[in-house]
Amino acid sequence: MRNNDFSHALRIGGSVCSGKTSAAAEFASRDHLRTYHFDRTEPFHIYRSVPERQPNLIRLHGHDDGRTLGPAHP
Repeated sequence: MRNNDFSHALRIGGSVCSGKTSAAAEFASRDHLRTYHFDRTEPFHIYRSVPERQPNLIRLHGHDDGRTLGPAHP
């Protein structure tokens, strides 16, 4: 069973090189939190995606079948 409740999660967003990773590391260290870096695991999410269930992810990356890995921004 999957838990889709992310009310306990803190999402840090921002532009490239804005310090997101540094901020996450600081929060994690200070408050004893776990970090999850989507950019490090994105290829695995894309590979496992199912076009019928994750159409936006497939569309974002321009993949027809959700199994082909390529540039994020073709």
